Amino acid sequence: MKIQFKTLLIASLLIPSLSHSEPIVTDRPDFTESSQVVELGKIQIEAGYTFSESDTTQGHTLGELLIRIPVLPRLEARLGINSFAFSNEGSTETSGLQDSSIGIKAMILPEQNGWIPQTSLIAGTTLPTGGNPYSESTLQPGVKFCFGWELSENWALSSNLNYDRSSEAGTAFNEFSQSLSLGWGFADQWGAYLEAFSFQPDLAGKVASTYINTGLTYLISDDLQLDARVGSGLNGINKDYFIGFGASSRFKI
Repeated sequence: MKIQFKTLLIASLLIPSLSHSEPIVTDRPDFTESSQVVELGKIQIEAGYTFSESDTTQGHTLGELLIRIPVLPRLEARLGINSFAFSNEGSTETSGLQDSSIGIKAMILPEQNGWIPQTSLIAGTTLPTGGNPYSESTLQPGVKFCFGWELSENWALSSNLNYDRSSEAGTAFNEFSQSLSLGWGFADQWGAYLEAFSFQPDLAGKVASTYINTGLTYLISDDLQLDARVGSGLNGINKDYFIGFGASSRFKI
């Protein structure tokens, strides 16, 4: 089990089907992706909103829409729909669509064996379908290794090791990132997590950055989950924080 969490606007679209399977496992709201894949016969939709502030810049991201469709027992297709972004720095305001994405998640080791974790691989890329100033004119492919450990009935540990061929203002560069997330399930429907993640970009002028993040999930039913989160950067930047909330739902197909 991985305890997860990101909008009331989106939640109205996420009406769950009746289900007798295990409770929904999501890839939000934390940075760490779960090692689980969506079971056959279901489709899963995850969405949310995030507000961030870093130094003198404020940003909003609405949508964060991820559609997860199983194609084999251990394989799912992933479609990320363009989010709408709005930001302002002083009197300068910008808005537009971010790039969309496509990918797959394949489960490599389906079960934890001692300290050998359940393991999955996510491979995908962004698509240059957004608008200025949030879109890049090239693909940005990446891979993620997702690890999961069941520590007890109520505690779980998750970790990701990631590589992305990123792009900024048309300049491509390598970026590595990693994360560690500790999840706790309590009071039947409630979950919480504490997470740390960091980025190491290989680009002149960009430095490594680290963040901490915590949040809550509330399971309305086995197929519908709400979430909220808050996080902060540990990078010596004034007002470096973010907050967000969202919803995830699973349907029969």
